[in-house]
Amino acid sequence: MVNMQEHFFSPRDEDWRPFLLRRGMVFVDGQRLEQVESYQELGQKDGAFWCGDNGLSVHLRLAHDGDPARHEVELVIQEQVFAPVAMGLNYVRIKGITFEHAANGFPVPQRGMVSANRGNHWIIEDCALRHANGVALDIGAQHWDMERPAVTGVSVVRRNHIDDVGICGIAGLGVQDTLIEENLIEHVGYQDAELQFETGGIKLHETKNCLLRHNVIRHMIHSEAIWLDYANVNTRVTGNVMGDTLETIRGGIYLEASHDADMLDHNIIWKATEGKGSTEPHNLGPLGGWGITLEGTDHAVIAHNLIGYSQDAGIKFRVTEDRIVETRGGTARRNKVLNNIFYHCGKGIDFANTDNTADGNLYLKDWSEARGEYQSVGRGLNWISGPGMPSILDLEAWQEFFGFDRNGAYTNMNIDVDLDSLTMTWSFEGATPEVSTEKHFQHDFLGQAAGEKRKPGPLLSLPDLPTQVNIDPRAR
Repeated sequence: MVNMQEHFFSPRDEDWRPFLLRRGMVFVDGQRLEQVESYQELGQKDGAFWCGDNGLSVHLRLAHDGDPARHEVELVIQEQVFAPVAMGLNYVRIKGITFEHAANGFPVPQRGMVSANRGNHWIIEDCALRHANGVALDIGAQHWDMERPAVTGVSVVRRNHIDDVGICGIAGLGVQDTLIEENLIEHVGYQDAELQFETGGIKLHETKNCLLRHNVIRHMIHSEAIWLDYANVNTRVTGNVMGDTLETIRGGIYLEASHDADMLDHNIIWKATEGKGSTEPHNLGPLGGWGITLEGTDHAVIAHNLIGYSQDAGIKFRVTEDRIVETRGGTARRNKVLNNIFYHCGKGIDFANTDNTADGNLYLKDWSEARGEYQSVGRGLNWISGPGMPSILDLEAWQEFFGFDRNGAYTNMNIDVDLDSLTMTWSFEGATPEVSTEKHFQHDFLGQAAGEKRKPGPLLSLPDLPTQVNIDPRAR
């Protein structure tokens, strides 16, 4: 049983609902039925089921009021589909298997439909993992209150398709030296339990020396694409396509409480809308809709990304100085935001303070309205949110008063990303800046080698005429 007071932002009555439903699932002809909280709700919704209070009866209402006798009905009660009986089994390879229908609970513990059960040196590749009530795959230590294994992770997760998961696609605590690449992760988060802090297409804690590359994460609800939580060290998120992260209080990538260098580069992050937040004493209200969020994080590098249609900021920084991680709080300082493209974002960059770097970024000058923390403001502006009242700046003031983006620019651009076909059509008008190619950015999103200088964004060239590009990173 999850300790709700430990893991929850001050729940309202309606926030409790996902946590009080039964963990069992019902499938009709392979399609998951929605669980409702009361018998009366079945009169208002088809394609749903209700479990009796004593757990001994299940009431179904099929889509279009179909006759259950004419359909294949499956009741799912098994928590896991594949997991070693003994903890800590190492050097296991799983390849080319379909796993589905697991009625597992919400994390923590992170007990996936497929589970390494605290083992290390696993390879999970070319598998399909679908229809998990809570977590699809866990590869870490599972729970922070358990004694930590000497080694966690050191695994490879690649070319898998994870689909239709209630809370989290890939979960791992204390994951080190792990490669997660070329996976398709979609339709995660339908349980609407983001306030319990364990959601995400990929949700990893305390990563060290990890690489997340060339993944496609799309069509999320109440869930981030990637969440790196707490004390991450030398982890890189590169060459991924993430989009349609809807109604999330965080956004596309969420890098939290990390004081050592991590890097987020060459990603395409498309469309993030804000979630409903929570209530007092935290008073979160509607919140999120950020492309990339760094909370209590220092020394991160965010470079050569394309961020479009973030309802709030393309990149958001938040201070958590009162949260002690390892030896200190998080100051949101000494981060670098370099050579990114911002397209139709509520804001561009929202720094928590001025002790950060921004240069070479390319912005769309779009003055339509967007909701801000304090007032309505025009899109395309950058913020410095603190300390004190925010500074809300156009590019000229951003450069003049704070020295940011000496090589940054406004330009007219048209960009359309199709997350289903994984194509992008884009064009740019007029001159766009060139920046020096740093050693970590010698190749672009498509693997093309750069020269001494290159344009902002994930690709080397910014075309004058509308040009369609295949952006499936798995096809490199």
